[in-house]
Amino acid sequence: MNIYSEKIKGLAAASDQLCRLEQQATTVVKSNPICGDRITLDLRRVDSQVEIGMEVRGCLICKASAALLDQLCNNQDVDHIFQFEKELKGVLQADNPMVISSKLTKDVAVFLPLVSHKNRHHCALLPLDTLISALDKSPE
Repeated sequence: MNIYSEKIKGLAAASDQLCRLEQQATTVVKSNPICGDRITLDLRRVDSQVEIGMEVRGCLICKASAALLDQLCNNQDVDHIFQFEKELKGVLQADNPMVISSKLTKDVAVFLPLVSHKNRHHCALLPLDTLISALDKSPE
């Protein structure tokens, strides 16, 4: 199965439109030294919502994951972000990857071809891991 589907390529192209937040925010930078990926993520909490902005330098998988994270988690509440984390990790570690039970899982299912490419999991998870670190660091 090709890990570089048209959907992955489209998401990666969309990552070029991502930008950092202009207003004061919590900033976290994370890198993947194996692949050279680097995420700079800004996070600001507004009421119960989390606003994110990013700058992405990375491989196609990392860029696609960052774009999907932006589409599905920006301006959402923290519970939604943790559900996204559960769904993405579940898709990547699926014993039976064809079980797709929710709308969110359908969106992250674009990463199903990575199940057998464990060396690419870090690329797909780096944007999410950076967001989780920013949540831990930011004031509530």
